[in-house]
Amino acid sequence: MKDIISYVQEKKIPLAVHINLTRRCNLHCLHCCVGKGRKTAFGQAGTAEAGFELGLMHIQRVFEELAQVGCLLLTLSGGEVLLRDDLLEIISRARELDFAVKIFTNGTLVGRKEAQAFHRLRIQEVHVSLYGADAKIHDLITGVSGSWTKSMEGIRWLREEGVAVKVKCPIMKQNLAEYRKVYELAVSLGADYAFDPMITVRDDGNRDPLNYRISQEDLQMVLADPIFQTKRKSDREREESFACSASMMSEISEEVLCSAGHYICFISPEGDINPCVQLPIFCGNILEHDFQWIWYHSPQMLRIRNLRMKDVRGCNNCRYLPWCARCPGLAYLEDGDLLGPSSAACWMVQAKEGDRQFNNQIKANNQIQPIVT
Repeated sequence: MKDIISYVQEKKIPLAVHINLTRRCNLHCLHCCVGKGRKTAFGQAGTAEAGFELGLMHIQRVFEELAQVGCLLLTLSGGEVLLRDDLLEIISRARELDFAVKIFTNGTLVGRKEAQAFHRLRIQEVHVSLYGADAKIHDLITGVSGSWTKSMEGIRWLREEGVAVKVKCPIMKQNLAEYRKVYELAVSLGADYAFDPMITVRDDGNRDPLNYRISQEDLQMVLADPIFQTKRKSDREREESFACSASMMSEISEEVLCSAGHYICFISPEGDINPCVQLPIFCGNILEHDFQWIWYHSPQMLRIRNLRMKDVRGCNNCRYLPWCARCPGLAYLEDGDLLGPSSAACWMVQAKEGDRQFNNQIKANNQIQPIVT
């Protein structure tokens, strides 16, 4: 594994690329991280007008360029990715080029036809967002009555056709008491599951979603839940999260900030390329430059790639540093400083490591009773 990682680092191969195909969505989720505009820094945004989406021809050309430089995994998302009428054509070309493809969706537009197509195209996994084990909480969060029922129908169609599904449930104030029920529901459906308490600022800088982030006390109880302990262990063993794996990055270099711009990147619906989906720093647009030039020569991409831990300010003497999973993108979005302390990381690491006695007591009791706020 180490030899492979060294080769990837030496050749600067973009192994995993996340592409948002649209900003359009049929739901109105409270916490949605997709903003209305394009947040930029260290440069200007592309010239595409608001509402513009890359066409099929442009996307297929990008796929061909990605194949030439060694990309292996494509994640296709939105917005709601199934609002693209040409989605199956897009996926078909990706599979012809032997990319592994993951789809992120809310599931409401998945019917038998779509599930059969995903099976035929051998989609690696479909991630479906689910915010509760029943309609009341889920529909409250999505802002659309009936959305839970449609999402569940989509999941069932996918499972019936043998498509691998991961149920993803962001944990926030509104659904804190639901995640264990969602876990049980996912298991009953034969689906994998993932929970994430890290509610983030939108990619246009809008901070409204932070109002829904749970308290640190509740976070401590969530992280001490045996469900999370088991899940983290199994994920490490299977190395499912290689696209942003801290262990993989430590193999590359102990001094590198993260994987952004090293072996992952993000392409927006307008064709803007950023080092990561979580790091909205404009590095170029594929309508103005080809992917290879942006990846290998863009001054902004090179600047991000050349950053090291020694460039981070205000963290070197922190007692939580050995356990901290600081995300430069979240530091930039939430705190306005790519190289400064990250409020999100501080919130998380203090809950995980800052009160071990509390965590051990919760684990010993093996009873998690989330506080609904």
